[in-house]
Amino acid sequence: MKKEKGFRWLHINKFQVIFLQETYSSSEIEKLWSAEWGGKTLFCHGSKDSKGTVIMFNPLTLKLLNTQSAKKEG
Repeated sequence: MKKEKGFRWLHINKFQVIFLQETYSSSEIEKLWSAEWGGKTLFCHGSKDSKGTVIMFNPLTLKLLNTQSAKKEG
């Protein structure tokens, strides 16, 4: 319920790019959130010490041409 209200508020206010932290995301949640949001989403799911982030792009205003992620060392 909280997420749906948040997504609705973000859509109504027509933000172009949204940065969220402490998302507690996973691969399963990524698919669900991406479908519900409707625009491009970029996730970093985190670890036991880091709870994840997501960048969401407004579905009506952006055409994302390319993405690249860095590999973690270690």
